[in-house]
Amino acid sequence: MDLGAERFDQHLFGFLALWSYFIYTRTETKKRKWYAILLICFLCSLMAKQMWVTLPFLLLLLDLWPLRRISFSSVEPPLSQDKSVPVTVPLKQLVLEKIPLLGLSILFSIIIYLAQQEGGAVQDSDQFPLMLRMKNALLSYGLYIRKTFLPTDLAPIYPHPGFDINTQSVLISAGSTHRHHSIRIDPSAETTRPVRRLVLVPRDAGTGDWNRTDRRRRNG
Repeated sequence: MDLGAERFDQHLFGFLALWSYFIYTRTETKKRKWYAILLICFLCSLMAKQMWVTLPFLLLLLDLWPLRRISFSSVEPPLSQDKSVPVTVPLKQLVLEKIPLLGLSILFSIIIYLAQQEGGAVQDSDQFPLMLRMKNALLSYGLYIRKTFLPTDLAPIYPHPGFDINTQSVLISAGSTHRHHSIRIDPSAETTRPVRRLVLVPRDAGTGDWNRTDRRRRNG
C-alpha cells in the first residue's frame, strides 16, 4: 500500500470520527445515527492503520475541553433552553459511552500485536526492557522537535539504538520537550498538551527494533 494514501486514509477517517462526535454531542435528535457514523469512521481509521487506538481517551479529554460535557455529579442536570450552554453529563455515563470504541481499540491492538509478533517485529523484554523503551520514547520526542526546525540526517527508518542510548541526551530531550509543550498559546493549553501527547503514544511506544520513522523522507 502507498504510504501517503495509508496516512491520508487513517487521518481522514480519524478526523471524520472527531467531526461526527462533535455533532453527536451537540444534537438532541438522531444521536444513535451519529454514534453509528462515529463507530464506522473509527473502524475505517483502524483498518487503515492503528494510529487512532487512543481515540476513546482523546474523546474524554475533549469532553473536558472544549466540549465541557463532564459533570462530576452522579445526578444528570436538567436540559437548558440556552443552546450556548454546554449540556453536562455525569462522568460515569461518559465513560460507558466510550466502551464500544474502547472495545475496537483493544481488538485492533491485539490484532496488530499478533501480526507483528508473527512477522518477527516484536522484540522481547529481555532485549528491550521497559525502562529502555521509555528512554527511547523520550529521546524520540526531542529528536522529532529538533528535526522539525533542523531537518538534517534524515532517513526512512532509524534503527533502535539499543543500550547505547545516552542518559544525558534523554534528559536534554525530556527538558526540551517539556519546554516546548509549556509554551502557552491560550487557556486551553492544559488540555491540548495531553491531547497531543496522547495522539503520539501509538507512534512513539513501538514494539519493534526501530525507534521512529521519517515521514518526509519516506514520501520522497
